[in-house]
Amino acid sequence: MINLEKIKNVGSFRKYKIDEYICKEGDKGDEMYIVLSGRADVYINLMDGTPLKISEIPTGGFFGEMSILENASRNATVIAGDNMIVVGIDRNGLINLIKEEPHFAYNIMKGLSSRVRRMNSELKEISSQFRCSLLEEDGHPNQEMDRIIITDNALFHKNHKHYEGQEPDSYKGFYYETDIKCPICEKEFTAKQQRLSKLCLDRIENDFRRIYKDFEPLWYNIWICPNCYYAKYYTDFENVSDACYKKIKSDEKNFKEKIIINTDGKLDINFVFATYYVALYWANVCNDNPLKVANLWMSLSWLYKDIGDEEMYEVAYEEAFINFYEAYYNSKTVELTAAQEQQMCILLGELFYRKGEKDKALKHLRHAVRNKKTGVETLNKKARDRIYEIKNLGE
Repeated sequence: MINLEKIKNVGSFRKYKIDEYICKEGDKGDEMYIVLSGRADVYINLMDGTPLKISEIPTGGFFGEMSILENASRNATVIAGDNMIVVGIDRNGLINLIKEEPHFAYNIMKGLSSRVRRMNSELKEISSQFRCSLLEEDGHPNQEMDRIIITDNALFHKNHKHYEGQEPDSYKGFYYETDIKCPICEKEFTAKQQRLSKLCLDRIENDFRRIYKDFEPLWYNIWICPNCYYAKYYTDFENVSDACYKKIKSDEKNFKEKIIINTDGKLDINFVFATYYVALYWANVCNDNPLKVANLWMSLSWLYKDIGDEEMYEVAYEEAFINFYEAYYNSKTVELTAAQEQQMCILLGELFYRKGEKDKALKHLRHAVRNKKTGVETLNKKARDRIYEIKNLGE
């Protein structure tokens, strides 16, 4: 039983509303948290930067202890799954609490052990999640749309078109508006933040696209500042290196001559496409690693597929393939975890297969199958299943 009086002397009580961030992956970790009421949802960022829920912390549970014990950055993002009350305890507070309540150290060790034992079941849960239209119209991207005017066609691929399709009203229940401070111009603007607690994963396709019930996150994955037009994946929006900041600032005036953004009006598919192309523009200005560029092109390929533009779908996934290949084989700036490397091999296998290169596809899929110490069994199974399908089902 947690002694609230003892905790009161070493920690601070806080309230969080549902979907509010408590801590983010990669942040400096200087506190651990005990959940007094409500539920915390734990997410990790996948290779493309999108979040995947891996576990829940119930009332009475705790999280964040590894960061202060190891003096390391957060290895996961934690979001309030319900309205919550937590108590935050820093390193000194934890030491004092253990001195007064020695059994608390035992509870931490027991909790860490339990999490290790739970790993296989959590991976099975992820595995189960693997199983758990708009009209095309020819046109040109330099005409005025509801929310965006392009004054330089070079921003888009030469075969990009003007499309029809607006944000469905049903999407409104899956996001909320939040105030964001742009890391480039330092002005605040309102962005649409996805309600991760509302998303229900239906399946994950062979190229790792996540299909959700009644919602398409691709429409909201890119945040764009309406003041300086800086754009990036929302999960990485605030992370700008000093070198990248200088390059964006030096090019900001030049870029603003290419585009005019109107933040009024209903979100439409042309604006969504533009946000990805603007993000690509800044990725190239900053010489971002090819993995980030690949993920942008992959998302664009899915959008083109949804809109029914087969020509641009082929163009976009070919660009994605080129950059994924470069990231895996030639880039010195891309660092992958073991699980991400497995995911990369599976993805390259799928892209090779789409290109009609069956032998190279099977080679990469086989390379994705690792032993238990270095691989994730869920991804091993996904690779084996895809090898079987390609070899025996004649897909």
